[in-house]
Amino acid sequence: MFPRNFHLLRTLVLAALVGMCGVPGQAQQGSAAQRAAALYDEYWSRTAQMYPEWATYRGDERFADRLNDGSPEARERGVALAREMLARVQAIPREELSATERISAEVFARQMREWIAMDRFTGYGTMTVNASP
Repeated sequence: MFPRNFHLLRTLVLAALVGMCGVPGQAQQGSAAQRAAALYDEYWSRTAQMYPEWATYRGDERFADRLNDGSPEARERGVALAREMLARVQAIPREELSATERISAEVFARQMREWIAMDRFTGYGTMTVNASP
């Protein structure tokens, strides 16, 4: 399972990363921005490994020889990842981020909170939601 509205998150994360490349007259935000960018990169890579079908869909062919793991253990690993990412993004001082970077961090944190909250609904975000027992 992966978070709903992931295309929005991906767009905002990419916008933040592009914004960090630097615009003339705009100072880099230093370590907080670098930590946020590294966190998004790590999340991108780890979700590619955890959800290889989704990675292939978004054009990342590194794991194209695998299928998603739909086991309860894999679901628990996904939620653990969301909890870890949420804790790490919350530890980044917002006041040290640019406005665009703050929005990206808040959207990312919201997506992680939603992922965690929706975990209690078995089948949420999977093809099993409407499946007959």
